[in-house]
Amino acid sequence: MVIQAGVINGDVTINVAPDPLAAHPVPLMATVTLAGAGRHSEHSDLPNGVYTPWSISVLVEGRSAQAVILHRMRVLVVDRRRVSFLPDRGDSGMYPSVLASREFTLNLNAEEPSLYARNGQPDFPFTVHASDPELFEINPGVYEHEVDWRLALDWSCAGRHGTITLPENGMLRYGPERAYTIPE
Repeated sequence: MVIQAGVINGDVTINVAPDPLAAHPVPLMATVTLAGAGRHSEHSDLPNGVYTPWSISVLVEGRSAQAVILHRMRVLVVDRRRVSFLPDRGDSGMYPSVLASREFTLNLNAEEPSLYARNGQPDFPFTVHASDPELFEINPGVYEHEVDWRLALDWSCAGRHGTITLPENGMLRYGPERAYTIPE
């Protein structure tokens, strides 16, 4: 290859793909969705009868082929209030996912809630990149409280590290028989 130029002002790049990580301060993206409802049984990691108003799905994808290490996911409780009623709770089932998921249990009644891998599944760390996402299914349990909360996902990639908060612009509100997101 021959390149002939008179005067060059600035950088010159030849046959080099742009670095997709340089364009984004965070090398991953995450999507949060709510689905399903049901009551925990004696085979659950939560006490029998603790109600799971909804499950939360967190899909984490890398922005490039560079692996991103997901070190841990933490629960950030914003507010907790006792409810004055305990409604009758029915079962409505869960929606299955096409992508194999990592299942975690979360007891929001605990003073300091933590995520626990279910059914002997692996726990953090995990890795993601553009062609290998991870889907986390989190089954929060709550009975006597209404809880406003978020998730914090700690990551590192190519010498950088950080934390993303989910959902990005708001929080989740869980209580007996209801679950929804609250925008900021």
